[in-house]
Amino acid sequence: MKQWWSKLGRKKQIILGVAGTVVTATLLINAGCGNSDGSQGEEINGMTPADAVRKFKLAEIQKDGKTIKEIATPEEAKAEETLFPLDQGPQNNTPIPDDYRLTEYEVDEDTYYYKHFRPRTGGVSSSYYKVIRTDEGWKVDQIDVNEFKVATEGLDSYPIKEDEE
Repeated sequence: MKQWWSKLGRKKQIILGVAGTVVTATLLINAGCGNSDGSQGEEINGMTPADAVRKFKLAEIQKDGKTIKEIATPEEAKAEETLFPLDQGPQNNTPIPDDYRLTEYEVDEDTYYYKHFRPRTGGVSSSYYKVIRTDEGWKVDQIDVNEFKVATEGLDSYPIKEDEE
């Protein structure tokens, strides 16, 4: 390796050295600036769009109406109110199962779609979400599979949480 390097002139050695340093610095900066959860979305009030989906899903599992009211769109909160009161906090402490998977689809910097799924005996359980930026932060709306398919057609997907086996 030393032979080819020494055959380069001093000017080319400096240029290659600087280029290597710039590439390395760029990679380190990009790695450091990325969201730790892999979400493409901006963090608002300490939460990415993917965090909002996880918070919403946990609130559903725990029948936490207060959190649903806080994180859901007004329309979604009203729909969820038919299942449990929006003035009550968590009714249990059941966590989101560890085997869930979350995939993100970015429409633009203000709109994201998510597929939350997990293996179940005899198949897979899936939920679909639209997350939008509002003045109050990210808001979640649960949607049906058909709306999800139409909205995400042609979009790239980003695995946020994958099978870790």
